[in-house]
Amino acid sequence: MRIEHVTDLETAKQMAALLEAENARLHQRLELLVQENARLKGEDAQARLQLELTQLAEQLALMQQRLFGASSEKRKPAVEATPPASARKQRGHGPRAQPQLPVQEVVLPLDEADKVCGLCGGALKEWAGQTEDSQEVSVVERHFVLKHYRRQKYRCPCGCAPVTAPAPPRLIGGWLRRLPDGDEAWSGWASLLLPGVLLGPRATQIRGGRESGPRVRRGAVAHWPAVCP
Repeated sequence: MRIEHVTDLETAKQMAALLEAENARLHQRLELLVQENARLKGEDAQARLQLELTQLAEQLALMQQRLFGASSEKRKPAVEATPPASARKQRGHGPRAQPQLPVQEVVLPLDEADKVCGLCGGALKEWAGQTEDSQEVSVVERHFVLKHYRRQKYRCPCGCAPVTAPAPPRLIGGWLRRLPDGDEAWSGWASLLLPGVLLGPRATQIRGGRESGPRVRRGAVAHWPAVCP
């Protein structure tokens, strides 16, 4: 009787125990044959032992298949539950690119009075090619440009910590950094929102901004009254 045809649990357990004992016996016999194979030197004996080893390996594989691979009580693999889309953590948007705007590069150096190391008092030297960069959308005579600020970095000959030129003042400070959709701070908000407050809804404001300047998400404009009433 094959183990996969057994329906009684006790009988199946007994057959499994017998198969396991036979499996152990075959393992022991295999070890003895390996040791005997190492001692024998004749070619005929070597071939005979190799054949017997092959047969025992096949029997061992068959026993293992009967014991573990053909059970009538196979369990279905557990399927990991996939969390619903609403429960997944949503990632915020990064700064929105403005490829259609011309770029105006502004280099911000330290004042002469500030070119002194705060640790040792030594004179700071310009660190060639090292700047701390940021961007904002600005209005220049009703034209939107993307200002790329390069805050010059300085280092002390004594090896002290480098010093970076301060950032320029912004119209609305750090408020835009708290926007839920991650739009960068830009001083064009007033130019975009003020006509809309007087003349039309937010959709008109956004459309006007896209036609004449930066790309703005609707959620960012809707968040304005809640933060700056």
